[in-house]
Amino acid sequence: MDTAAQLYLLDVADGVATVTLNRPAAMNSLSTQLRSELMLLFPQLDLRDDVRVIVFTGAGDKAFCTGADLKERAARSTETMVHDRLTIQAKWTTVLSSLRKPVIAAINVTAWAAASSSCCNVISVSRRTARSFRCPK
Repeated sequence: MDTAAQLYLLDVADGVATVTLNRPAAMNSLSTQLRSELMLLFPQLDLRDDVRVIVFTGAGDKAFCTGADLKERAARSTETMVHDRLTIQAKWTTVLSSLRKPVIAAINVTAWAAASSSCCNVISVSRRTARSFRCPK
């Protein structure tokens, strides 16, 4: 976990596991560390008997998630980014699509870029406000 703050928050109550992306200052962008932790967490939640549904959402009021952490990505080599695209992104998609329990994205603000496509892997998307999915031009 991040030493300054947890990258995600987990609350399990009444059969619902709520996972909150906890990087509001970075618009809940998916750093390599956060994505790695979520790829371990979601299968664990899927196996828990006290969890019937998984809900994931984002902290703050600016963005559900903006996708990849572009500041982190800018510091990487092309080779590392290609490796991540071919392995980590594929693993992320496999993890989300292989869960047996329903996964709901509770999107209360805008979902940007790759966050929009990640939501396509979940069974249902809940839109609590009239916001939108957006991709930069």
